[in-house]
Amino acid sequence: MSCTALNSGNCGVTGGSSSLIIVFGWTLFISLFYILGSVLGALLADEHGPKNLMIVGLLLQAIIGFGIGAIHGAIANHITVYATGYGVFLSLGEFGPGNCIGVLAAKTVPLVVSEQFYNSAAIIGKVGAFIGIWGMYYTRIALIDLLRLTSNGCSLSTNH
Repeated sequence: MSCTALNSGNCGVTGGSSSLIIVFGWTLFISLFYILGSVLGALLADEHGPKNLMIVGLLLQAIIGFGIGAIHGAIANHITVYATGYGVFLSLGEFGPGNCIGVLAAKTVPLVVSEQFYNSAAIIGKVGAFIGIWGMYYTRIALIDLLRLTSNGCSLSTNH
C-alpha cells in the first residue's frame, strides 16, 4: 500500500519523481509513524487493557482511512498532508492491533496452551497474508484485463 501511495504518478507522495533521495526521504517519514504508534500503544496497553486499546485503534484507523479516501482528491497534490494522514493511518494500525493481537492471543486461553494458541494465531496470520498477496495479484490482473476490454469498446452487459 505504501508503494502505491508513494508512486501513484503526480498524485503520489513523491510527485512522480524517481530520485532516490526523495523516495527514501518520504519512505522514511512515513515509516517513522510505525514507531510512534507502537510506542504509544505499548505505553497505554497496560493502563487501558489490550482489548479496549485494540478496539479504539481499529476504530480510529477506520475513521482516518475513510477520511483519507473521502478527501483523496483534495489532498492528493498536497504531499505533506497526504503523507502525514497516511502515516497516522499506519500509526493507528500499530497502536491498537499491532501491539495487542499477540497479547490477546496469549491471554484468551490457559497458560498451558497459550504458546500453541499464539503459534496458531501467528500461522493463521501468515497464511492470510500469503493468500491476500496472491489474491490481490490475480485481482489486479483481472482488473487490467477488464479495463482493456472496456477501452476497446467491448460491453460488459450480459444481454446479447
